[in-house]
Amino acid sequence: MPGTDSKLLVALLSALDVYTLDNFGEFAFGVSRIPATGVLINEGGDDEYHVPGDGTRAIGRSRVEPGNRDGYYATVINLGMFLDLGGAADLYDIARADVGNGAEWIQTDGDDPTEWDPQYDYGYGLDEN
Repeated sequence: MPGTDSKLLVALLSALDVYTLDNFGEFAFGVSRIPATGVLINEGGDDEYHVPGDGTRAIGRSRVEPGNRDGYYATVINLGMFLDLGGAADLYDIARADVGNGAEWIQTDGDDPTEWDPQYDYGYGLDEN
């Protein structure tokens, strides 16, 4: 933008980030749904995370749909990781009690046992104030 100091604009935007899922509450914010790695890292600021629905498949979660763990993928690690590394007043609008400001959570099960194997699927989240 002409006449705009881009460094200042970036600094202002990083002070408060708002992440919103508009139509469904899954597969976002540090999630992996095939044998892979999905990571969200937010380095600081007071942020907002808005997740509709029950949020069981969002924010530091993993799952693999049946058929996606065939052949080579049978033993590949699947990792979903969410890291919010700063900000003392983050807001989590999500229907999961384990997720929140100053919290650490580890996925111990999947919402569908046919789509989550504790030997290969991992979900982790951290909100560090």
